[in-house]
Amino acid sequence: MIFLCEKYLKEKKGTISILPFIPYYLKVGEDFVIELKENHFSSFRWHLSNYDRDLISLISKKSFDLAPIHILGRKHIVIWKFRSFYYGKITLQFNLYRSWEGINSSVEKLIYYITII
Repeated sequence: MIFLCEKYLKEKKGTISILPFIPYYLKVGEDFVIELKENHFSSFRWHLSNYDRDLISLISKKSFDLAPIHILGRKHIVIWKFRSFYYGKITLQFNLYRSWEGINSSVEKLIYYITII
């Protein structure tokens, strides 16, 4: 698990972690991360709705186990890493659902409000 922690911390290094439903102000060129927990055993995954790609870009999306691999129903943390590159306001919406059931079957929704200055 030590190696996993190093990879997790490396992914977050030099970024700002943001929380849902709180307005954030970021500078052009700043990297930020959104961390979401998933349970891969249940097949529920977070899905990002369309967003304005003229203001930010998705740099990476990586998953990290929070328990040893032999634990049934173990949780994962998914880090969505973005970079802001133009001024403006953006809203990011994540929905938790099984991909084959579609967005209308969402069991949870998180919204992130970001202003790039």
